[in-house]
Amino acid sequence: MLKLRCVSDRRPLTLNPKATLGEGGEGTVFAAGNRLAAKIYRNPSEATQRKLKAMLAKTSANSLANQDVSIAWPLDLLIDEADQIVGFLMPQALASRPIVDYYNPKTRLGFSPFFSYRDLHRTARNLAAALEKLHAQGYVVGDLNESNILVTQSAHVTLVDADSIQVIDGETLYHCRVGKAEFMPPELQGQSLSTITRTTEQDNFALAILIFQTLMEGSHPYAGIYTGEGEPPSLSARIGVGHFPYSDQPIPYRPSPLALPFTILHPKLQAFFQSCFVDSQESPQNRPTAAHWREALTIAEQDLRPCTVNPRHTYGSHLESCPWCYRKALLKDRDPFPEKQDPPKSEPVAATPKNLPMFGILSSIFLVCIIFILVIGQFVARSKTSKLDPYLLGSVKVEKLTISFCKDRNRVSFPENTNSLLFKGFATDCPPSPLKLSESIYDHIYPQGNDSSLSSQNSELVLLNHQVLSTLRGNSLSPNGLYFASIDESYGDVQLYDTRSNTVLRHLGDTDNDSDNDISAIAFSPDSTILAVGQFDGVIKFFRTDSGRLILEKRTLESYILGLNFIDHGKVLCFSGGTGTYRLMSVQTGKTIGMFGTVYDRGSGTAFSPDGNKVAIATFDHNIRIYITKTGEVVNNFMFNGQSPTVLAFSQDSHKLVVGDYVQNSKKPKVEDWVQRLSVYNVKR
Repeated sequence: MLKLRCVSDRRPLTLNPKATLGEGGEGTVFAAGNRLAAKIYRNPSEATQRKLKAMLAKTSANSLANQDVSIAWPLDLLIDEADQIVGFLMPQALASRPIVDYYNPKTRLGFSPFFSYRDLHRTARNLAAALEKLHAQGYVVGDLNESNILVTQSAHVTLVDADSIQVIDGETLYHCRVGKAEFMPPELQGQSLSTITRTTEQDNFALAILIFQTLMEGSHPYAGIYTGEGEPPSLSARIGVGHFPYSDQPIPYRPSPLALPFTILHPKLQAFFQSCFVDSQESPQNRPTAAHWREALTIAEQDLRPCTVNPRHTYGSHLESCPWCYRKALLKDRDPFPEKQDPPKSEPVAATPKNLPMFGILSSIFLVCIIFILVIGQFVARSKTSKLDPYLLGSVKVEKLTISFCKDRNRVSFPENTNSLLFKGFATDCPPSPLKLSESIYDHIYPQGNDSSLSSQNSELVLLNHQVLSTLRGNSLSPNGLYFASIDESYGDVQLYDTRSNTVLRHLGDTDNDSDNDISAIAFSPDSTILAVGQFDGVIKFFRTDSGRLILEKRTLESYILGLNFIDHGKVLCFSGGTGTYRLMSVQTGKTIGMFGTVYDRGSGTAFSPDGNKVAIATFDHNIRIYITKTGEVVNNFMFNGQSPTVLAFSQDSHKLVVGDYVQNSKKPKVEDWVQRLSVYNVKR
């Protein structure tokens, strides 16, 4: 064990020599507990000790971090028994992997198959934001490369090896003495780095290379097929003379036919790469800065749209067709962003010999028994941890279905099924409601026809009719019962009804029939004074219900809004988009004040509890996850054993959750033989 002390308070710290996180030429990084890591040098010089003291005195780790980025900055110095500085404490990058694991398609598909092209844009943007923070405080990384950038599955970026950066402390300059040639700009190629003062422009060059690799499947921007004579020059030689294969200049290189086309990038990004790698060859000061890249990547991410064939394929609106579908065909059906994860290939089973000796037979029986015991043990252990079955109360298959939970009781209504024993604790009817939606509103909700079997218009909340689910994206009754809002797809706006007079009060939102501005989700505030409207272009608008006045418009980092709901007494809006991230927005300022969720939460169903305290998510990995919206804490997580869920709904007390999916009603089903199945889970925690 390594017994050390912290300089700030003399607190003892014991490191386990086996708990190593990494090792380099200068020293070793250990896990130090409590989300901390410790770097211990083999033989720290006096200059290294002074540099660490200067970093601690000048800048705090908190000033360099936010919800998207962090830097492994010194938190405290560590001394040995002789009171000699031997290392420092820093934040540990938990659940992180090197950025190369994410931009390399083969590696990424192995551990995070649902990390999308949008996530790669966000990773690049967060990397630019991290570098922007360092530059703003007068630091230069110097040795910015793929090995000192760690990324999580939520695209959070951490810069490590912070002790190698260039630091200026008054009149003293602590150099960055190392660098990788393939990330260094032309003016540094072939130079000795030990005495050179690095500049932010040189960091900006390395940043551009990393952004290019992140969005272009790891390809180096100067890589290409050499068309000249003799041996192909090295990457550093190509950088030195500015031979960027994607430029219009006559150079002896062309892009590889298997590389992603340069045009897949947003036009603003294309222009920035041209500026950095060609136009700024002799003028480094003209390279796009980290702030420029962050702004451009934000715009590029917002411009991404989902493919109609595979929604996990996202590409810029400047392209006429999906490049990932074409690439899948080019790579012989290997999809860089698959819609679902392929099951593992089964191993071939060896044939059993016809005649086995008695010893062999007994051995085989014994082996089978051991395997059986192990499998049963794992199954029991898994059932205890995940608690799949205890949640399920029952399921039912129905041809036509409307789910409606009554306001005061945990009841679910099935208009075409009178079986009162469908679910334990549920009844199949609702008591009469004082709210009577008019026939005109009812016809709007169910344009397929006024079917008398769909008689739930007297219920307090209509959640689903699977016949019109594909054309109707939202209905919402205000908490005070005075307003009913419904999305009108034909005009791309929201119709706001007065439930007392059964008339349309006004239309909210855009009416220019622009598909990008179409409404995707709506929600009333708890006091019914505000209607939040989410759009497919990632914009959220807040309208006054009494006047229809637009009081706030906010463009989010999502390309489209999937669901939203007011929490914390209407002060905060919780919303989600196509990235799997759930964000908390201040209704007063429009600023993001928190976020939670994982890359797997980009699912097919979302439901908020009536009180707004919980959100249930049906994820791509077939889990049902329930979060506390204020804190992001996971309070339920269990596997859904059906098909992809089409709808989720909480009971009024939030203790039960209905999950709907489609199943085949016969062995050889036709289209009309697919029926809706409802499963009810007990999620009281």
